[in-house]
Amino acid sequence: MSKLYFHIGWRKAGSSAIQSVLSDPAHRSLFDKYVQPDAGRKAQSNVVGGAPEAHHLLGAVLQTARARRAWRELSAQVSTGQESAGDKVLISSEMFSGHIARASEETTKMVADWLAPFDEVVFLAVFRRQDEFISSMHVQEAKHGDLGGGTAQSLTEYFPDANYLATCHKLLALHPKARIEAIEYSSDVLSGFFSRLGIDHMPKAETRQRRLNTRVGPSVYRLQTTLNRAVADDLSLKWLKVMVDRNLHLLGDLDGAGVVANPLRIDERKAILEHFWPSNQAFCATFGLDPARFDPARVDFQSAGAYNIPDRVAPETLEEIKRRLDDRMRRTLDHVAG
Repeated sequence: MSKLYFHIGWRKAGSSAIQSVLSDPAHRSLFDKYVQPDAGRKAQSNVVGGAPEAHHLLGAVLQTARARRAWRELSAQVSTGQESAGDKVLISSEMFSGHIARASEETTKMVADWLAPFDEVVFLAVFRRQDEFISSMHVQEAKHGDLGGGTAQSLTEYFPDANYLATCHKLLALHPKARIEAIEYSSDVLSGFFSRLGIDHMPKAETRQRRLNTRVGPSVYRLQTTLNRAVADDLSLKWLKVMVDRNLHLLGDLDGAGVVANPLRIDERKAILEHFWPSNQAFCATFGLDPARFDPARVDFQSAGAYNIPDRVAPETLEEIKRRLDDRMRRTLDHVAG
């Protein structure tokens, strides 16, 4: 069949920015050497500031029935269009690495069967320090309603895909000719990613990362966790949580321009990297990344900033939030967070 190039994230490592370029018709000519199939592709509903397309029906392999249909459709599309489209297939879903990290042996065997028709599989993966990844995941979970307060996850219960080495071993076992192109997360992640596809001359506007997901400040993070607890007690308030999330672009500067939520304390960040340091050394040696980036003895944790989540939304901040939102939301916010 073809050679599959599969962008698999990681989560919270610039995937939405990458997908916004991949799915933009204005830049389709950049990828004319690749087939970007429609199978399993859909617009994302949880990205604030845009709706880039991604192959999440292919990536969400733990949703077995839907994934099986999508992979069958992909196989049919590639087989039909291979002659005119060349032999390079390009798909993108950061959900894939997270699902594979949690997948059972039975599921991984099933996914291996789906990948078997391809002659070669190249996993394109962007990695950031685990403390940054986990901190960003806490912010995302607060946004999506999975986090009710505090920093949520115990430091002894990490996201499975935070173990990069173990997840990469599972990925490589999926295909006899699988390899991983490891890319270090940075502010220039677009250039770093697309250079791996042989695209070294991105349009100037695309060489800086697109910010599709509005940055969440400390006060908005606390508001989201407060709303999550309120919704857990009273489902009739869910509309308010949804509306706040849809209007995050109006609230991004409440704590000042560039101020972002930091739900992890410095000692927690250090503990995370110390936990993963033994596997990270092998991970960096295997996939060619700089171990200094992950070394808890060399990382400047102060530069990440201190924990900055308030115990509650300040009254004056709540008033400003209400001022930016409509009357119905104002009345309900008075009741929930006042």
